[in-house]
Amino acid sequence: MPGLGVSPARRVPALPALAVLLIPLGLGACGGSGAEPVAPKTVAITLPAGGGSAGAGMPGDAAATSASGGPSAGAPSGTSSGTSSGEGTGSTGGGPIIDAGSKASAAFASPSGNIVCVLAKGETAAHDSVRCDVLAHTWTLPPKPVDCEFDWSHGVYLEGGSASLTCSSDTVASEAAVDNTSTWWLGRPGSQRIAVDSRGALAALAYGSSLRLGTVTCLSDTDGVHCTDAKTGHGFDIAKATYRLR
Repeated sequence: MPGLGVSPARRVPALPALAVLLIPLGLGACGGSGAEPVAPKTVAITLPAGGGSAGAGMPGDAAATSASGGPSAGAPSGTSSGTSSGEGTGSTGGGPIIDAGSKASAAFASPSGNIVCVLAKGETAAHDSVRCDVLAHTWTLPPKPVDCEFDWSHGVYLEGGSASLTCSSDTVASEAAVDNTSTWWLGRPGSQRIAVDSRGALAALAYGSSLRLGTVTCLSDTDGVHCTDAKTGHGFDIAKATYRLR
């Protein structure tokens, strides 16, 4: 996959903004309340700026099934590096924008349940962060960096205004559970309640809707999830078959 080699890979210490906020949510305990929280052990490997695409488009989100049970339509998009027009650049897809305001975090699933993202306040006012995991994916990845001691790579991370692939020992798959404090937005226009495998009921962001926390906005669409930092314009596009760092 040209343009996405690690040169050199850089270990980013456990991303504090997300880690600190996810500990009380019981990340290690799968998002429930009452269990002893386990601090996530997460590092990110930052790739060269400008990134690239791992495929020939942004296919639909995991042959997604909507809350009504019908299949979603894929909408392929361009794959050039950098910021493209409309897609993932802060566009709301024409749907509602849910603003987190002063909330510390917000978690959502895609309508298929295959993508789960957690937005979190940054330690400083400069940039906020978001991490997305894709449970089932067919990505073509660059070689696993030698300093990645964990799983490479089930998702992407936008922190400090730049995007990277994750090397992680944890998952945010259950953070969108309806009883999680980060799914406070469920019930607002643009939200859906879905049931997915063993994770039970999840708060999903309907196609065309956006969730915004501080500097970061994520759009849920039929071709995947698109998150952007408003201050830098950088972000990522993520789906079952491909990802792109912008």
